[in-house]
Amino acid sequence: MPPRRPNKPTLVDREAAQAKNQLIAKVGVTSVMIIFFIIWMFVLKYEFSVSTRSSRTNSGFDLNQVRSELDKTMQKVKEGIAEIKAIQQNSQSATSSRAADLTPEQLDLLKGKLLDGMASGTETINN
Repeated sequence: MPPRRPNKPTLVDREAAQAKNQLIAKVGVTSVMIIFFIIWMFVLKYEFSVSTRSSRTNSGFDLNQVRSELDKTMQKVKEGIAEIKAIQQNSQSATSSRAADLTPEQLDLLKGKLLDGMASGTETINN
């Protein structure tokens, strides 16, 4: 008979130890999750109680002041839009008057320069 090794763990012993370690890990993770959840609930409860207390004391919301500030802001926006429209009309009238002053030869020359510039621009992009 061959001599037995009494200290060598068997397959059943290793599986039992592994199952025990998995159980310990699952219980540990679950307990940590429960602790975090309980702490989160207390913090959330405290946060809601603080926000309701502060909303009761901060009820000095002045609707009339907000309306007046909004009216001022909208007036400034309207003035800005009116300025933009005036500038656009001035620039359109200026460009149309300049275009009317050009002769057909000058227009042909400008078209040629524009086409040459566009052709050279596409050549540099393609290369």
